[in-house]
Amino acid sequence: MKRVIGELEEKNLAERIAEYVLARRNEDGGYTSVQFVESNIHDTFLALAILKEINVEPPHVKQTINFLRSFPLLDLRSIYYVNKSLKILKEPLIDATEFITSIKNKDGGFGTLNIYLESSSEIETTYMAIDLLKMLDKTIADKEKTIGFILSLKNPDGGFGKSLNSNIVSTYYAVSTLDLLEYDIDKLEETKKYVTSCESEIGGFAPKPLAEPPFIEYTYFGVMALKLFKLKPKSSAKTTSFIFNCLNSNGGFRRSSEHGISSFEYTYYAISVLKELGVNII
Repeated sequence: MKRVIGELEEKNLAERIAEYVLARRNEDGGYTSVQFVESNIHDTFLALAILKEINVEPPHVKQTINFLRSFPLLDLRSIYYVNKSLKILKEPLIDATEFITSIKNKDGGFGTLNIYLESSSEIETTYMAIDLLKMLDKTIADKEKTIGFILSLKNPDGGFGKSLNSNIVSTYYAVSTLDLLEYDIDKLEETKKYVTSCESEIGGFAPKPLAEPPFIEYTYFGVMALKLFKLKPKSSAKTTSFIFNCLNSNGGFRRSSEHGISSFEYTYYAISVLKELGVNII
């Protein structure tokens, strides 16, 4: 039996997603989530990651590789997303070890703890730095100090975040970074309970316990944090339903079930969650 989602049939979902992404490819080989504007490195990574998830080969790969290798590497984020993109395309990575080392702080983390965007995390830069070093097969110096820095941001409720402000985004980055550092995350029993407590009764995840409504980015971070603990949401069916309710007619996904425009970011989060929950979208 075909499963009908609005006007789209599930068997066509991967094709619709591919059409949505490929329509936003620019002549320089890069991609943009908003049509008719310049390519950017974050959207290019997301586009390649989405296409990989749905088993679609990106077109004119040499152009995309040229775009990636000519992109100005001005900060950790640009270095990170260029290398993540090159890895997807099975290309040699750019060694940025010297730059990564230069932004390590005295506490053992990387970059600054001062962040302002709700969907960002004070641990994200450290996660990117460690992930990059692992991708580049580099030794992580003073690993125990970095582990100590991450654990210093753990709060009594089991969540992570500075100034006792736990949230699902920082908690995900903390657990993921600890896992990359080969810390035994199974010891974080309170953190498992915190992540589970962010699950909404209607499906999906909120940034904090009881902070309704759920949004797609928090659902991604919640489900992926549970994955690290080898756990699933309390109701995978409700979370799956929430994700499909965020699907727009153009094949992309929006942030919430109520309204919003599609973006590569939300689409990547959506299909990643669906695949983790065992939903066949191909």
